[in-house]
Amino acid sequence: MVLPRLVQDGMFTDGVLYAAVAHNMAKGLGSFWYPHFDNVMYPFFHQQPPLTFAIEALFYKLFGDSLYVERFYSFLTLIISAWLISILWRTICADKLEIKKMSWLPIVLWIIIPVCSWSYANNLEENTMGIFSLLSVLFIYKGLQRNKLLLLFAGGLFCSLAFLCKGFPGMFAISLPFFYWLVIRNNSFIKMVLQSIIVLSSISVFFGFILINKVALNSLQAYLHDRVINSILHVATESNRLYLLFKLLFVELLPVYALTGIIIALLKRKSLFVVNDFKKNKGAFLFLLLGLSASIPLIITKEQREFYLVTSFPYFAIAFSIVVCNGLFELVQRISVNSKGFKVFKVLSGALLITSIGYSVFMIGATGRDKEKLHDIYVMGKVIPEGITAGTFPETWDDWSLHNYLIRYYNISLDCDTGRKYTYFIVERNLQKLRPAKFEKINLSTEQYDLYKVGEK
Repeated sequence: MVLPRLVQDGMFTDGVLYAAVAHNMAKGLGSFWYPHFDNVMYPFFHQQPPLTFAIEALFYKLFGDSLYVERFYSFLTLIISAWLISILWRTICADKLEIKKMSWLPIVLWIIIPVCSWSYANNLEENTMGIFSLLSVLFIYKGLQRNKLLLLFAGGLFCSLAFLCKGFPGMFAISLPFFYWLVIRNNSFIKMVLQSIIVLSSISVFFGFILINKVALNSLQAYLHDRVINSILHVATESNRLYLLFKLLFVELLPVYALTGIIIALLKRKSLFVVNDFKKNKGAFLFLLLGLSASIPLIITKEQREFYLVTSFPYFAIAFSIVVCNGLFELVQRISVNSKGFKVFKVLSGALLITSIGYSVFMIGATGRDKEKLHDIYVMGKVIPEGITAGTFPETWDDWSLHNYLIRYYNISLDCDTGRKYTYFIVERNLQKLRPAKFEKINLSTEQYDLYKVGEK
């Protein structure tokens, strides 16, 4: 579901953007608190906090400049997230030894969500933020279970790191003590307040130390102003603030509903499912609330994209898994590993695994999207010197994917300022515009763009 798409060239524009900023940081362009994108739009990139870029930059330093570095990084975040979901599941089911072994169930329900697998195939920041959010939930949950203040404090620190990856959407775990008290009901209201204070104090201490540094303070202030406030007040991708909530409940979670429904129907047929199971199992309701706390606050802005929901999906997967896990365990126990049907199942599973790996290997070197554009970028990148700013028309300058690919692979910036002098000028053929004055066309085997250079005379 992820690897065949991940190994191909071409990626969603935001994923290339983040890779470009991280790659620049690895090359010494920009710093942790002042990441660099290009020479024109974002000499200092404050559209997101810097931690994701810094972590990914380490991979470029270790493994080089290949486009497969960001793909390896994105795939690694998938593996780590699945591992943490497994650990969280085993923590939740600590007193149920048989159910602990079923950590594969929430992982399956998590990865079949369409935009979830898509996100990990496109190097999005939610992938990294999701790791720290899972760590935060895991430590806070353990702290609440065991009444350990140190674990609660550690959960707050991971919550802070989630913020440094992509801002406020990563901080929903601070709601867990309240939901735990509301649903589980094994401690007093005062104790819940004290537990919440421990988590919040951890976050306060973390940012207190960071904001002593004026560079860090100015960087985060720029992020709050340029991205958060501007997004709330001026940016809109949808006309309705409830768009994401609709997509979550009626589109993205449909595969989870479907598979859970099939399991319930099968369990009912075998008399292994009781309608009241959900009411008796408070854990499902707890993680359903946690998933909603990670998604509903996104309606504060009209800038709404489906992949913003990715951080919330593990908790919905866990909630639905809790509903069916007991009956499903009993059903699995009835399967004879020596039966002909199970042997066929093993053979088909092995064949599917080999086929998917083989197909992924076959797709290495292929182009999944922006094929013509990438072809031309590779051709022009061999001619235009690295680090230069090339000119273009305003219509072409609005093409974000062109910016991102040029920066990621060749560190070539684009500008459309007609009063500026350029050595190179990129013209999109379908615009049918006259070539810029004093420029001569360079004969290249391009398909979508023409490259011009200032004439010798």
